[in-house]
Amino acid sequence: MLGSTFHDRGRTDLYLRLAYANLNDDRRRRESLPVDRFDASNPISAPKDAGNAPNRSDDCAGRTRNGYLAMGETGRVREFVFTVEYGRGHDPVMDVFIDHPAMVSKTLACAVTPESNWRLDRITGPEEGLSALDGPFLDPDHCNECLGSHACGATQRYEVLARGPTERTVYAHQTEIEGCHSIPYLASRSLGDGLFYAAERREHRYEWRILLPDDGRVGGLYDAIQAELGDGLRVDLTHLGAPTHWSDEAVCATELPYEQRAALECAVEAGYYETPRTTTLEALAEEHGLARSTLQYRLRRAEAWLTENFVAECL
Repeated sequence: MLGSTFHDRGRTDLYLRLAYANLNDDRRRRESLPVDRFDASNPISAPKDAGNAPNRSDDCAGRTRNGYLAMGETGRVREFVFTVEYGRGHDPVMDVFIDHPAMVSKTLACAVTPESNWRLDRITGPEEGLSALDGPFLDPDHCNECLGSHACGATQRYEVLARGPTERTVYAHQTEIEGCHSIPYLASRSLGDGLFYAAERREHRYEWRILLPDDGRVGGLYDAIQAELGDGLRVDLTHLGAPTHWSDEAVCATELPYEQRAALECAVEAGYYETPRTTTLEALAEEHGLARSTLQYRLRRAEAWLTENFVAECL
């Protein structure tokens, strides 16, 4: 049983970490990625740190007023964002994502009760990556969500609802989760009901966003996560405050074919869409070993998909 002193120390550490993340948010968002961190075997693959920068629309003063300095207030919906980072060799599912950096998994839905949970995940990426993922991800004897290295005793059932060469949609149902050390179970136990979850796996990072009625008990969840972390895992706290994510996800990145998504990400990182442009289509194609026409086609298809979905879903 965790003592009150440990809880107080854990909450203080949580608040300090979140305040530090707030002060450094703009710096992190402006950091650019070195161009040599692309997968040479897949010339247009997702960058190693793509998607790591937090998504923010509010200014620093607003975040402080509505988030970190108002943590004792209740009655307002909050968003808690954190990332679990995995070292290689500590989780068979995350090892596949580390080995295939172009692969992305997003949780489309997640529900939890004290006895069970069920979720829907969409995974996109190169064919060889998804083939390597099928074994550990669909193993009924392995819990894909436990933070610790010990078996949780939950019963897993997985079913592939949609399968393509570069995509999967997977339904998962877990029962007897009382000993499970997963984020949804720990959050439900620490924060109660009324929660929404969004999660994304990419490379060594497993990012969680939890929408909660108020932030009064987040310190208890932080303590629980820290207590359950296995070897080779660490938690990076990003945001606690006004929701920044839930109104702009109608257009889901995992619905875009991964070759087009990766090409678009590379073009953005290289400054192709800046004004004025800092690179050209020819330079990008040559850098990644593609024909100019191939890269142009992928970017045009991605741009058309984004435009059509934005008009259909957001206007």
